[in-house]
Amino acid sequence: MWRDTARPARIGLHFVKPDARLSVFLLLFFLHTREWTAAVAGSAALFFVAAEKLGFGFETVFLALRAVVLGRSRPGSREWVPRSWFFYGR
Repeated sequence: MWRDTARPARIGLHFVKPDARLSVFLLLFFLHTREWTAAVAGSAALFFVAAEKLGFGFETVFLALRAVVLGRSRPGSREWVPRSWFFYGR
């Protein structure tokens, strides 16, 4: 049992086993039961299941979406600071 602790939690559906973190979208639907929240929850589930079929994990999809939204600019990094200030051990 202890060797399964690093595996991601899965929702126990019969034909697909998506990541359990998709339950956030299901919780949104259950707390606000409307057609558009059902569409958001369903499309998010389909999107993340398709991404996992392609080999991308849950975190990887969010990192890719962040890279698409931010573009090539990196606002958190300063280009004028030499790299040796950050990497002390070299």
